[in-house]
Amino acid sequence: IEDRTKTPPWGGNISADITNLSNYFVSSTGRYLIDLLQEGLEASRDERRVAEIVQY
Repeated sequence: IEDRTKTPPWGGNISADITNLSNYFVSSTGRYLIDLLQEGLEASRDERRVAEIVQY
């Protein structure tokens, strides 16, 4: 994280669809993980409920 010039352990051998870390993690249904988390946290906020992330 501190040295942004270093390459990740997997190198550059990744899909061309991946352009940054936010779209590297995808759910089993094909949705971006960050988008899913944001949607869940916003729904929790709007409904004034506690969000809980659990192991599945």
